[in-house]
Amino acid sequence: MITKLTKIIRKLTIEQWSIIDVNYIKDKADLKCIYSIILTIFLIVIQRYYGQSKFFTNIFGDLIINLPLPSIWPRLYSTFVCIILYLIIPYIYIRLVFNEKLKDHGWTLKGIAQYKWLYIAMILVVLPLVVLVSFSKSFSEHYPLYQDAGSSLTALIIWELSYGLYFVVIEFFFRGFMVFS
Repeated sequence: MITKLTKIIRKLTIEQWSIIDVNYIKDKADLKCIYSIILTIFLIVIQRYYGQSKFFTNIFGDLIINLPLPSIWPRLYSTFVCIILYLIIPYIYIRLVFNEKLKDHGWTLKGIAQYKWLYIAMILVVLPLVVLVSFSKSFSEHYPLYQDAGSSLTALIIWELSYGLYFVVIEFFFRGFMVFS
């Protein structure tokens, strides 16, 4: 019984990995991949040190204090830097270095309709869990990410648009550019 189970596990894991290795191992390193990894590291480091809200506040804190919605400007800065580093630079790189299009790196809605039942199922599973967790102390200590979002309708709309854009750009970078490059 154990040897039979071992054979099944081996067939499902090690043998499959060997097949993948045979099909995808190349004689030399793929320079496209190496250059993309180097660019990715560079962009993530830049974002980490210069793209955070705290960096913006340290430099411009005194200037934004008298602006409308002063607490939103650092977040907008963070979104702006994210767009530059994680969308515009990869786009230029994809077009000029790879001579490819964004759709070659996952930027498409093609085929989404055929999986709509899967998205609906995921929402139906996750939404009740999110509602349940939202009552926990650890959740309420972290969310909402922008505490002043409820201060006005304007603040809420600006924040939601900024956060939505930030989310789409992050998804493209980590699930599009990095995966397909």
